[in-house]
Amino acid sequence: MGTPSPAQPVLLGEGRSHGRAPFTGTYHPCLGSQRGLPYSADRGKKSVNRQALDELKQQIPLMGYLQAHDWHPARPLSRGRWMGLCPLHGDHKPSFLVDPNKDLFYCYGCGRGGDVIRFAELYHQVRFSQALALLRQWRGAEPLLHEVARFYRIQLDRHSEAVAYLYQRGVRSLELIELMRIGYALAVACGAG
Repeated sequence: MGTPSPAQPVLLGEGRSHGRAPFTGTYHPCLGSQRGLPYSADRGKKSVNRQALDELKQQIPLMGYLQAHDWHPARPLSRGRWMGLCPLHGDHKPSFLVDPNKDLFYCYGCGRGGDVIRFAELYHQVRFSQALALLRQWRGAEPLLHEVARFYRIQLDRHSEAVAYLYQRGVRSLELIELMRIGYALAVACGAG
């Protein structure tokens, strides 16, 4: 028996359309053609596994990604949903609906909506594959960001003057403070000698 040859990609569209329009990208035989075709990105030039997309979306909640990009909810709605200004266009009154339970958004102003991947495409004005790369890169930095945010949230609990300041500014809901990840950092001025 000789050494096995490496698996060769199979080109779909040559009599294997599975009842769909022919797919012209490569499809590795180990993926199993009996399954549905992988999600097609970049107009069929590249394929993305649906399970990998679902895992990425589970690892990056939409609300966390929005807040990391300075989106702040303006008011709560029923069933845990939030409304705020749309970060995709010049919004003057809240029209951007976020459903953290479904990890979906919709803007009543500009008519755009979707999941965290679609938001990354629109917000950064990039193609699907570039949005995936940005999200994967952001996911790698996210644990560090969570630890930093957690540290500053703990500091908020330790400094009553910071909590008093929030109350003075009208932020009195502990749920809102947690949702917005409000923390406290002590600024220390150092004089140059």
